[in-house]
Amino acid sequence: MKKTFLPGIIAALIVIFALVAFLAPNTIVDEITGTWYTGGQLEDGREWFVEYDFKEGQYTMKTDSDMKDKGTYALTEFYEDGSIIVQKTSLDHNKTYDIAVNRLDEETLLMDGMEMKLKR
Repeated sequence: MKKTFLPGIIAALIVIFALVAFLAPNTIVDEITGTWYTGGQLEDGREWFVEYDFKEGQYTMKTDSDMKDKGTYALTEFYEDGSIIVQKTSLDHNKTYDIAVNRLDEETLLMDGMEMKLKR
């Protein structure tokens, strides 16, 4: 009787493909990496700004006021229109937020209703 190795070969290929899929580097492109800025002038003449710095899963936020924040982030949902849901976990406030982000062009993000420019 002839032995067949086909089931063993198929099982080995399944294991190899599973390992490659598990160990492969994350292929999600982080479209928000960088420093993003928006600001302006209020009716009373005071200047305001918001600045986010996103890098390697960490973020910091600065504003013209005492409000500052830092924490971690992950791109969690991707939509056909190009919008992304970013899950921000604030270390300062011990809270997790989901924010909507749309990449308008290479240097502009729409983040939670704020049009932010890439700071060079």
